[in-house]
Amino acid sequence: MECFMKANKVSRYNMRILWKNVRIPFILIIVVLYVMESLSAVLTFSQSVHIDATPFAFVFLINNYRIQFVIAACAVILFCNAPFEDESYQYMIFRAGKLSWGLGQIFYILKTSILYTACLAAASMIPFLGHITWSNEWGKIWGTLGKTNAGADFGVELSVSQNIIRQYEPVDALVISILPEFSCILCIGLLIYFGNKMTAKSAGTFAGALIAVLDICVSNDWLDWVYGFSPVSLAQLELFNGFAPKWGINLAYAEEFFMIAIGSGKTVLLKCICGLLYPQAGTVTVCGKVVGKDVDYPENIGFIIETPGFLPRYSGLKNLKYLASIRGKVKEDEIRKYMELVGLNPDDKKHVGNYSLGMRQRLGIAQALMENPDILILDEPFNGLDNQGVDEIRKLFLELKKEGKVMLIASHNSEDIKILCDRVYSMEAGKLTML
Repeated sequence: MECFMKANKVSRYNMRILWKNVRIPFILIIVVLYVMESLSAVLTFSQSVHIDATPFAFVFLINNYRIQFVIAACAVILFCNAPFEDESYQYMIFRAGKLSWGLGQIFYILKTSILYTACLAAASMIPFLGHITWSNEWGKIWGTLGKTNAGADFGVELSVSQNIIRQYEPVDALVISILPEFSCILCIGLLIYFGNKMTAKSAGTFAGALIAVLDICVSNDWLDWVYGFSPVSLAQLELFNGFAPKWGINLAYAEEFFMIAIGSGKTVLLKCICGLLYPQAGTVTVCGKVVGKDVDYPENIGFIIETPGFLPRYSGLKNLKYLASIRGKVKEDEIRKYMELVGLNPDDKKHVGNYSLGMRQRLGIAQALMENPDILILDEPFNGLDNQGVDEIRKLFLELKKEGKVMLIASHNSEDIKILCDRVYSMEAGKLTML
């Protein structure tokens, strides 16, 4: 926990000096102005026909490979000074330590990617201020531009995909578009950071520039299958129509691609074991049954992966009772027992939305345990716990181990691994190695 707190402080320091670097605000202003200019003809069309547009321009913007190139190229410039070792570097790393400092840079890239994506989304709406209608429908402007060439008389060059309008609800399309775009920018930032850091040169920046150019190459009749390795391409909804499915390129593929590209792959691996994702190649076998073929989900497994999510307006007990009612395997007294085992009061009426991060983590662990599974999949189970909480949960896991439970634990903490694990594996860039 202390490591993450230090890392957050390092990232906050980087964010504070963000605007002192002239390059950063300059790039953001250039991108915002470029996006606004790309929509000026649509605004003219909207004003001419006296019909306001709905706020979904972002969906069509990022499906234009020229606009995507500018966005990706500016992202490369945004992160090109990675690994961010300025004159304060030696003082920061001395106090934070190498691990916390490195995590801090990753947090900084994450926050900057969020900021950059937010600027893009805002820029797609700014031109229409005063001429925008808030609706859950695509509206007449986008519908007309998608179905006809009426925009040509007004110089509208932005391609409005009829496929997207027909296949997606507008709000769904907006959310689906924003998340891959953010993932693409984050992927570029992490690639530049690790590439520059590992080579002590600008190899990462060069690789990021190649990614920015790659989408233009494949968009101009290059090898179609290369789309599957182009983050900029995979952020575009229009890609998943036409020829792309024959190469196995769809929205699920894009999701898995970004999850693997952004992380080491441990969370993806755990999700594959639990049946939440299916591997593109190979098989996952649990207790002699192939996940996704013999069974949709492995039997008798409990898991906690990533940040636990619950109904925020319900108490902890009510949340667990609702989940338990789906299978009907456990009664309320057993649920209460497991809540107490993880240090929660089942009679506490506090809503989960008001829980601390540590309390949410305890509730997530209780959820994994309450149906008494034989196998436990635990992704960073000590996240958010204070020192006392860590000691309590470690003791609980050791007791479960004595009872014969099989536990697969993913952790960055060497002490947790040393105390709890019989066999240890390391995962780097999707490759699993036994230590």
